[in-house]
Amino acid sequence: MTEIRTLLHGKLPTTRMSFPGDPDFDRARATWNVRNRYRPLGIVQPTSVEEIQTVLDCVRARAGARVVARSGGHSFEGLSLGGEDDKALVVDMVKFNKIEIRSDEQVAIVGGGVLLGDLYREAFNQGGFMVPAGSCVTVGIGGQLQCGGYGHYSRTAGILTDQILQVEIVTADGELRVADKTTNPDLFWAVRGNGTGSFGIITRAKIELTKAPRAVARFSYKWKRSDIDFAKHFTLLQNYALSMSRTANPWICLWLGEVEFVGAVLTDTGTERDTVLADLDAALPPTTAKQVKMVSFLESVRDFGLTQTSAPWYSDLSAIEREHDEHLRYMTIRAGFLPEPLNAECINHLAEIVARQPLTGSRIQLVSLNPDDGPLLGDTAIPVRGATWAMGMSSWFELADFPDEDSLIQAGRANDIWLNEAYNVFRPYSAGGYIGDDDLAENATSDDISTAYWGNHLARLSELKRKYDPTNLFHHKLSIPPN
Repeated sequence: MTEIRTLLHGKLPTTRMSFPGDPDFDRARATWNVRNRYRPLGIVQPTSVEEIQTVLDCVRARAGARVVARSGGHSFEGLSLGGEDDKALVVDMVKFNKIEIRSDEQVAIVGGGVLLGDLYREAFNQGGFMVPAGSCVTVGIGGQLQCGGYGHYSRTAGILTDQILQVEIVTADGELRVADKTTNPDLFWAVRGNGTGSFGIITRAKIELTKAPRAVARFSYKWKRSDIDFAKHFTLLQNYALSMSRTANPWICLWLGEVEFVGAVLTDTGTERDTVLADLDAALPPTTAKQVKMVSFLESVRDFGLTQTSAPWYSDLSAIEREHDEHLRYMTIRAGFLPEPLNAECINHLAEIVARQPLTGSRIQLVSLNPDDGPLLGDTAIPVRGATWAMGMSSWFELADFPDEDSLIQAGRANDIWLNEAYNVFRPYSAGGYIGDDDLAENATSDDISTAYWGNHLARLSELKRKYDPTNLFHHKLSIPPN
């Protein structure tokens, strides 16, 4: 560590960096998830491409060291801090946070450390634009564009990865490469779906924007689990969700002792919006609680962030910051793709599991997708296309609700036992895991974790890994294997 520390301080005397033993090191490595607290070799916050290139030069000079990039720091397994050993130097992209909205081109030029909430806000405020992406506003662009970016607008508008027009990326040899459909198209393909930062450090991306819908509503219908026949109720909700207008983006969420049918309606006229809402109200049975709210598109981003994510802290989207340990919590997540609607056998099995679901700290969500829309399988490295549902589930607790961290971790691990049982309900019907919700336990429920996350694309991804990173400089436990 001393060698690389000396090298970096000598080459980059004004660049902010922290190493074990420095007074600010614990703050620099702080993370929101108590499950994964790692001590990397060091953390560097470059402000330019040239500084990133210098960092890579220094790491290559130290045998055994490796590099990981940190954008939003939302890897559930803590992989943006490297992992359990102390051999990873973290290139923290927090300073690459510029956003340029080019209204005439309908594109955004964003730094690799930009957070989703900031992009949502700037795109909307500078021309009334939107980009479909995830719902958690503190997630980083640099990571999510490599994964997919599924959220409350996916059924209508698609996913973030499919809006990427170009990336600028520093590869293992220190070269800044442009990657798009005509320049380095193989690298462009690999970046959009590898999900792991395996090919370099993304410094900038060009993202296609669309006009935000002008007539938006968000809805939430809830039923107490104890008041319903779960299998019949779920079947009704699933059938209705899949029949709704493509302007509707319904989720089915199982949590807090309730079944929630929640989502957004994205239309351009009040008449069209009201028609969808009237049909929704007529189709669903009487509820325990109901809320339908007319909002702007940006208000819907805020509201979903506050009510449906693991980071419900930002009622003011201009106050978003990259998370450290201000809101400590325990969180495990498991996720995958369901190509077909759930059949009766799966629903009945799910009913048995949900009957034993903890009333707090656990959630299952089914995110409706548009199986007829989007690029073809193979156009990007995303291994699953045409799915009906994106399925996710989590154990989560906040430290504020516990006397100490040990109690928090104990409660989370207890819920993880149920979580793993619930995940096994879906496994026979899954087309693979979702790398954006990284999960090392996928290895326990899949024949091969690499196949689970990259499917038939694995061989090509490994070939490109050997081409662009032959020494495996960028690696962690879920990075693309070169062999």
